[in-house]
Amino acid sequence: MIWSNIPYIWQECFKVAWESFKEGSRPVGAIITNEEGKNINYG
Repeated sequence: MIWSNIPYIWQECFKVAWESFKEGSRPVGAIITNEEGKNINYG
């Protein structure tokens, strides 16, 4: 799998999950988008 082939929104989810993992939590990431695909919330 090539990182640049992963859709942007999934890349952002992976980044959020990685940050969670580095802080000692479970590696889970979620991003909420609006109808246009713009990020409106990270969790």
